[in-house]
Amino acid sequence: MPITAEFVATTAAMQSVDVKARVQGTLDNVYFKPGSLVRQGQLLFKIQQDKYLSAVQAANASLLKSNADLIKARDTQPVAQAQAAVDAKKSELHRADLTVARMTPLAAAKAVPQKDLDNALASQETARADLAGAIAQLTNAKVDQEVGIQQATAAILNAKSQLSDAKLNLSYTTIYAPVGGLIGFLAVDQGNVVGSAGDQVLDTISTIDPIQVNFSVDEVTYIELVNKKNDPRQRSLFEQPLELELADNSIYPEKGRLYAVNRTLDTKTGTIAVEATFPNPDGTLRPGQFARVRLTTQDRPNAVLVPQTAVVQTQGATTAYVVAPGDTIQLRSLTLGPRYGNFFVVEDGLKAGERVVAQGTQKVRPGERVVVTNAAGARP
Repeated sequence: MPITAEFVATTAAMQSVDVKARVQGTLDNVYFKPGSLVRQGQLLFKIQQDKYLSAVQAANASLLKSNADLIKARDTQPVAQAQAAVDAKKSELHRADLTVARMTPLAAAKAVPQKDLDNALASQETARADLAGAIAQLTNAKVDQEVGIQQATAAILNAKSQLSDAKLNLSYTTIYAPVGGLIGFLAVDQGNVVGSAGDQVLDTISTIDPIQVNFSVDEVTYIELVNKKNDPRQRSLFEQPLELELADNSIYPEKGRLYAVNRTLDTKTGTIAVEATFPNPDGTLRPGQFARVRLTTQDRPNAVLVPQTAVVQTQGATTAYVVAPGDTIQLRSLTLGPRYGNFFVVEDGLKAGERVVAQGTQKVRPGERVVVTNAAGARP
């Protein structure tokens, strides 16, 4: 005999997600019916896109300009021109060196005027200075090119970042369902400006298949269920099939399973919070409903049941009238266990097969002889 226990429960969504606008703009379009089921990835809202499209175009233009600047910075012509100038100055210095070398012995032999040697020496110094200046210009040209390349590269990276941000903001103007589930009523009507300062929620989506059912289990029942894991004949805590009775006393057709147990016991109530899940393919259950959960706390083999109408409770005593052999009445004290439907489990006081008076208990007395009839009034 399965012994069950009932617990007051409420339904809840396994996951609830607030849908928010991540950019500011006018809410142009709404693409769903409030209170309906939406699928993950479904288009829900569209925000005015004009300024975000312009931002993408501006970022594209900036990227094109930066790429052009990089091409220009990589142009080797200025460096080549500076290198050519250095080579020319080297040639001039070489000629000046040859002239000085030739004039020096001639001037010493008085074959040429000293003035000619002095002019050659002056030309040599001028050529040497010009070469130094050309080398400096070549160095500057190389540095300018490297700096230009680095600046253009940095500008490209910055333009790419701006383009990425602009495209991301543009993508935020179309809002898709992050999860599939039941969407609520609109919090902001179409035509309003959304995404302004504050934590503005456009709508909320709740997953409902499976649906979560929350209830609390008393400490004794929890211990009984946990101890079942050591008994191979009993189902463990998370293998217990759960039954859900709705507010109209109807039984929900799907069976549930325990999902999670809270880490601590509530010391004020002596209970521990439990979460269960029930399949909800048709969306019959909605978050926030009240219900009762039934779970099997134990399975009793060879259990003896007695109808509730046969149990007489007076002044703290629990008794039943038993029809003994010879159809005489005996009064028995009972020790009752859990209730099962319209019956009690009898711990002690009755044996299987014994007859009890289920109707007319007010008319019988211990020791009296009775006539037993069935529901139709005939003797059995």
